[in-house]
Amino acid sequence: MADKVKGDIATGRDEPVPASIVNRIIAGENAVKVWRMHRVCPRAIWLQQPN
Repeated sequence: MADKVKGDIATGRDEPVPASIVNRIIAGENAVKVWRMHRVCPRAIWLQQPN
């Protein structure tokens, strides 16, 4: 299973999702908004994280 996931990531068929994105969606934030911000402006999400 791990080899398949690594292969999918290497070929661009899949990508890892940062824990901060998953946590925001689990916490109830709008999944589309969170994902869109991650895809379009990952630096903006990084800046929103607490130190």
